[in-house]
Amino acid sequence: MSSNAELLLNKLKDNSYKQIKRMISEPQVENLWIDFKCKEDRNINVKASISDKTNFAKALSGFTNASGGLLIWGIDARKDSEGIFNYSEQAISNVSSFRQQLESLLPDAVSRIPEGIEIFTILIPVKAILVF
Repeated sequence: MSSNAELLLNKLKDNSYKQIKRMISEPQVENLWIDFKCKEDRNINVKASISDKTNFAKALSGFTNASGGLLIWGIDARKDSEGIFNYSEQAISNVSSFRQQLESLLPDAVSRIPEGIEIFTILIPVKAILVF
């Protein structure tokens, strides 16, 4: 994993939700080692959609080629009409089930599973954000 990703991962482990809130209020731009995703249907359907599976595989493949990175599910990062990124918390209902589904996809998501994958969940009141 790249040193920037390792530093951010350690901050997330130490400060968890506080760091997520900081990433939203002081946006961390997506790059080769950090990617934000939100579940396509985060409240109604517990299952990962085809879009979720595709996003997961693309991010893992990109991180494999870039020697590591952080994939954070539960933050929506979109450009507005002026090209400025807006970040918002998009917590995932039943995050444990969603996490298990993504973990089960690992062997099929990329041709070579990257070493050192760490997966943890940041729980917040009635919500959760998933970090790969």
